[in-house]
Amino acid sequence: MEKFGNTPAKRFVGTTLLTFVIIVLIHTGLPLLLLVFNVPSFEVGDRWWWLLQWQNDAEGFAIRFNLVPIIIVAIACGLLSLLVNRRPSPKQQKNEADRP
Repeated sequence: MEKFGNTPAKRFVGTTLLTFVIIVLIHTGLPLLLLVFNVPSFEVGDRWWWLLQWQNDAEGFAIRFNLVPIIIVAIACGLLSLLVNRRPSPKQQKNEADRP
């Protein structure tokens, strides 16, 4: 079986999924932090592009997230990883070859 190298597609998918998971984990812990500090109700975003809605009143608390901007951020991070050159320069390759 032939091993697949660090192809651009693999790097894109890996970075996109990792970014999405990290954002979801941050959003999972956010309600606890907002409750501890007794943050009043607020909304981040506008109309179609809202990202977060937090409600904290006498009836209780609620938090809602819009997945579309979260997915767009994750895909943007994945695309950014494609632009970053991850291959070592010829000097670095030479230095690594000279090491015992």
